[in-house]
Amino acid sequence: MLITFHPQRSDKKLVLSKTGDALCINGETFDFADVPEGGMLPATAIKSEFIGGPVTREDGTIRVHILLPHPASAGEACRFPKKFMASKDGAIPLPEQGGK
Repeated sequence: MLITFHPQRSDKKLVLSKTGDALCINGETFDFADVPEGGMLPATAIKSEFIGGPVTREDGTIRVHILLPHPASAGEACRFPKKFMASKDGAIPLPEQGGK
């Protein structure tokens, strides 16, 4: 699962984990197993305030856009996050929020 983070100034909390093609966001599971190769599920079809774009499957990999809340004092790693390839099941680390 390839995650593209989109930073957003917010005090909301975000906890992510992955199991297969399912993504758990703050305790709510979203199963993307039915997204076919080359297919797309629009963000409007997903009831989550943290999904920031369509979910697609390319070359067998689920690609998802996640809104990344961060405090005003967030460091560069959080304000300009890199994509993250979640190849293993389990908790997904978020970019460090550290202060400026």
